[in-house]
Amino acid sequence: MKTFLHTQRKNFLDGISLHDCYRTAIKVEGRNVCFDFEDGFVVLDNNPNNQAGKHLKTDFSRVVLTHENRNAEDDYLVDIFEDIVFLGKRLFTVRKFLDFSELLEMINAQGYFLEFLYLYECIGVKTSDYFLEAVLVTGRSRECKKCFIKIMRASSFVYQWNNLRLNSEIV
Repeated sequence: MKTFLHTQRKNFLDGISLHDCYRTAIKVEGRNVCFDFEDGFVVLDNNPNNQAGKHLKTDFSRVVLTHENRNAEDDYLVDIFEDIVFLGKRLFTVRKFLDFSELLEMINAQGYFLEFLYLYECIGVKTSDYFLEAVLVTGRSRECKKCFIKIMRASSFVYQWNNLRLNSEIV
């Protein structure tokens, strides 16, 4: 597993934002599921690891969720919503269920990426559940599909990165 200079557990005041950040690879390593952000995520000005006084993007970064389940992929439920369009008009939306392995294939091999919008957390005694609202984007056509991912029984949620990019202030 890649090593990082900064490792920070998720908490209520973590000072990190994944909003509008693009996840470009997903790796499953035993009980860990790693979401890679090639272009980084945002470390807010209130984060103790950010002394610049402004919201900055990181370089390559990663979010690691560790699961109690030996087969971490079983703890992910994925829904994709596709619009059915006829003669330029949206007629209706279809909900499609995906195995997590299908999402891995789309992201890692087919040129899709995942834009994170919102992450909701439900804290339990030993584990937490998360609900991720995202957009699945095709690399070439930039076609967007709404995507919801339910993440169950995560025993830890860790942000990892090396450096802040001082020339990438987020306003």
